[in-house]
Order: sequence, then C-alpha cells, then structure tokens
Amino acid sequence: METRKRRNPRTGAKLRHEGASGSEARSGTRANSRAAAGLELNQDLVMRIVKVGLVLLLLIYLIVIYRGDGARDCSIEEITAEMEQDSDLTALQKKSGIDLKRYIGIDEASYDGFLFYKAESPMAVEELLIVKVKEQSQLSDLQESLEEHVENQKKSFEGYGAEQTALLNEAIIDTRGNFAFLAVGEKADAWKTRYVDFIK
Repeated sequence: METRKRRNPRTGAKLRHEGASGSEARSGTRANSRAAAGLELNQDLVMRIVKVGLVLLLLIYLIVIYRGDGARDCSIEEITAEMEQDSDLTALQKKSGIDLKRYIGIDEASYDGFLFYKAESPMAVEELLIVKVKEQSQLSDLQESLEEHVENQKKSFEGYGAEQTALLNEAIIDTRGNFAFLAVGEKADAWKTRYVDFIK
C-alpha cells in the first residue's frame, strides 16, 4: 500500500505536467494565429495605401496635363483687346471673314469668333490668326487647315523667297482649350507668349 502511494503522486504529477504542456502549446498556436492574422491585416493595409497613393498620383498627373494644355473660357473679343495692345500686330492689316475663307479655307460661321491679322504685301508672310471653336471636336480639322495653309505658303515662295520660307518654317500652330492659334513672323514667339499668358 505504501508502495502504491509513492507511485501515485509521481503519476499524478506526471499527468499534471503533461496537461500544462498541452495548454502552453495551444496558447502558442493561438498566439501564432493572431500574429499571422495581424500580419495579413498589415499587408492588406499597406496594399490599400499604395493603391490610394497611385490613384492620387494619377489624378495629379492628369490635372497637370489638363492645365498645361487648357485655357479659360474667355471671349474672342477679350483676346482681341489684349492682342491689339501690340503695335507690331496692329501694323498688319486686320482681315475679315471673307479673307478667312480666302486664305485659310474655313468658314467663320462654323466658329465662335476669330482674330485675323495679315501683312498687306503679298510678298510678306507675317500673320496672326486665333480662332475660337464651338466644340473641341473641331480642333483637329482646324489644325489640319492651318498646317495646310502654311505648307501652301511655303510652296508659293519655294525657290526665290528664302526669307519668307525661313519664317514659315518657324510658324507656330497651337491648340488649347477651345482655341486654335497660328503665328508667322519675327514676332510669332512674342505673340504666342502674350496669348497664352492671357488665356491660361
């Protein structure tokens, strides 16, 4: 009987020890599971932040592009008043809708206004044209008309008008917002700068 008593405490102790080890193992498994779940949540959060950041960068990029090529909605009369402060421009001859059709091949009724100055002499190529379109879908065809006009001018002076051809090679054609712009001459860059600064 005494021998059984000595064995029983050891057996009981052993059983109690095994129970504690199993409990610790289960606690460790739960802790690992919580850690893994936390890691997954952190990874998801990081991915969401990265996605939001990329979307914001894309929006900023698009806004910068739009503003770079955009223009405020001002009238052709406002632009005319600004551009006509340049005496070099008003030294040229102001042209009508009939001239617009004759030289550029476009109908003024199709657009929302225009400003057209051209050198009076047929041997000079200096000119400035600003057209406001009714719809932006018109800009593509209008740009083609302006490019064709410049090319036709080059052909007219080919072989004998070296100075005129040089100016035509530096012609500026620009479309932004609801406007198309053409400038030829030594003042072309200055006219464009004045125009862009006014409409932006």
